[in-house]
Amino acid sequence: MIELEIACFVVREVMAIPNLVTFGQIGRGEEASREFTLRAADAATEVREVVLEDERFRLRELEGSEDGRRFVIEVVKLSEFGRFGVDVVVRYALTDGEPKEMTVPVRGEVVGDLRYAKTVNLFKRGDTYPGHDFVITSRSNTPVKVIEATASDPALSVEIREAEGQRALIHMGVVDPSQDFSTPVRGTVKIKTTDQDEPEVEIAFVIADRGVGAGAAQLRGGGLRPGQPAQGMELKDGDPTFRQAIIEQRRRDRVQRMKLDDKSEETPPPAP
Repeated sequence: MIELEIACFVVREVMAIPNLVTFGQIGRGEEASREFTLRAADAATEVREVVLEDERFRLRELEGSEDGRRFVIEVVKLSEFGRFGVDVVVRYALTDGEPKEMTVPVRGEVVGDLRYAKTVNLFKRGDTYPGHDFVITSRSNTPVKVIEATASDPALSVEIREAEGQRALIHMGVVDPSQDFSTPVRGTVKIKTTDQDEPEVEIAFVIADRGVGAGAAQLRGGGLRPGQPAQGMELKDGDPTFRQAIIEQRRRDRVQRMKLDDKSEETPPPAP
C-alpha cells in the first residue's frame, strides 16, 4: 500500500494584515487609532470598496504604501463602557467580475479612568499571611480619592492609608492568621470613590493557606510542596503566586533532567 502525504495551502484573494484589529483597553473619551493593510493576491484581484459603517469610528486610506493599501481606523467617540466589536467590510472582484466580500474584525474594550487590579490573593507564607497594598491610579493622571472601603468577610481587614493623591493606597490583611484557611475564604472588597464613571468598584479576594488550584498540587520529581516557592523566587502578595512558581519549578527540573541525560550519554575516555 502506498501512502501519500499531501500539503494544502489556502490562498486568499485579499489578505488583511493584521487580520484582527485590536484596540485593547481604551478610556472613555480617549483618542486612539490602529492601522491595517490590504494586499491582493495578484493583479487580477481588484479591491473596489472598503467601508466601516459605524459613527464611533473614522476609516481613512493612507498614501505612500508600496506593499498593499494601508488604512487607519480612528476613534471618534466611545461613550459606553464594555467590549465593542465592529467589522470593516472589504468588497472586491476577480477577473471574471464575480463580486466577493470579506470582513476585518475590529475589537476592543472601553474602560473607566481608574486603574486597579481586579483580584487580591492572600496566601500563607511560612507561619503568617503578609498583607497586601492595593493601589488605585488613573489613566489620565488626575488625582484619585477613596471615600470608603469595606470587606464582605470579617476575616479580611481593610485600611485606607492614602485616601487622595496621584494614587490611593488601601492595605488589606488577614485579621487572625491562626484561623484555619485550608478551605479558602472568598469575598469582595467594595471601594467608594469620587470618580464620576466608577463611584464604586468591587475587588474579589481569596485567603488560603496554600495556592488555589495548580499551586496545591504535588509535583512529580519537582520537589515543590504545596505552599513552597520555586527555588530563587520571591512570591509576592496579589500575584497568581503558585501557578508561576510551579511553571518555573517544572522548567528548572526539565533543564536539570536534560543535563543529566546528556552526561549519561557521554562516551567514556579510552583507557590509558
